[in-house]
Amino acid sequence: MMRPPALRQPNLEHVPAGWYGNRAVRVVLVAVSLLLAGCQDSTPDEPEEHAHHHIPGHYPATYVVAVRNLRHRLDELAPPRQGPAVTPARLEQFADLLQWLPGLALETDMTQQPWTRLSESVRRAEALLDQYREGLLAASSEQRQQFREGFEPELALWEELQAVATDQIFRPVDIPSQTPPNPPENASLTAP
Repeated sequence: MMRPPALRQPNLEHVPAGWYGNRAVRVVLVAVSLLLAGCQDSTPDEPEEHAHHHIPGHYPATYVVAVRNLRHRLDELAPPRQGPAVTPARLEQFADLLQWLPGLALETDMTQQPWTRLSESVRRAEALLDQYREGLLAASSEQRQQFREGFEPELALWEELQAVATDQIFRPVDIPSQTPPNPPENASLTAP
């Protein structure tokens, strides 16, 4: 029975004996072909299957920056006085910051006990945000005030934990002194 052309065995007469049958060579060929296939750019028509590490623009660099951003955004979401309605996008960015906070804290010197307090606090804050989401979007001053009153203690805890969450970026750099050490007291000030 004749095979269809696509399923025919390749003619390997020109390949040196033992080369194609060598398992190591086959493994290398498969690995190279997979690497080359994986590095191809997708066309605009194809869905992007490999969205390689897309980092949103509002992703904070450090835990300390995230806490500062949350403080600033709290004033936007629930200003002390009546303010404009919050957009859904701004509310989602606020939720993103909450979600990222424990992971950012892991990148600091924070120990397990304070991190556990932080993680529990973030869960409470996320529940609070879910509870008041509609009121924040509707710019209800009563809902905003209740959200702010519930959220402030959590934010205060995160600000307090900054003391035990030294970020690498904010550590002072030890720069060796450029001045020579103090000369001994009996050394002369003139060159020999």
